[in-house]
Amino acid sequence: MKTLFILMIFALSANFSLAETITTGKPLPSLAIADKGLLLLHDKEAHYRPWLSETLKGQRLVIQYISARLKPGRMNIELNDRLRAIDHPQRCRTISIINVDDAIWGTRAFVEPELISNQKKTPKCQIIYDSAGIGLNTWGLEAKGNATIVINEQGIVEFFHEGKLSSEQMDEIIRLSTPIAQVATHTP
Repeated sequence: MKTLFILMIFALSANFSLAETITTGKPLPSLAIADKGLLLLHDKEAHYRPWLSETLKGQRLVIQYISARLKPGRMNIELNDRLRAIDHPQRCRTISIINVDDAIWGTRAFVEPELISNQKKTPKCQIIYDSAGIGLNTWGLEAKGNATIVINEQGIVEFFHEGKLSSEQMDEIIRLSTPIAQVATHTP
């Protein structure tokens, strides 16, 4: 029994050591989501393709890793509204990775229709279905939360924050993710 307990502690600590934390000024740690992954709509039906974070290089993007719960999903909705307001209909600068493993018991069946609805509203944006919470563990993020990341064209993290964004942080994200000529400043 004591040996089993020690093995469990070792396994848990080894799992945590595998996490690569997200650090400003460093490359975004690699993330691969094989189960579900990138949501694609064909003939109004959802299909999925494995997704790799390496595919993001070459673009300046805002990445949101969001728990499939109501509060984290709505936490930074103002940022999404502001980004949509300055985006051209044929362009998108956001990637939403949804941690469906974090959904409250009994609500998982409601998540996919919501994701499909959002994909229809913003067809150029990528929605990633993380059915097993791979991103949460790989990036060492807080459970039941919302993380916001901005990467540059080389995949270097320029902004990282977990939790609710302040107005100033949203201004910084808009500035970092938008060509200077298009920047819309926030007015209180």
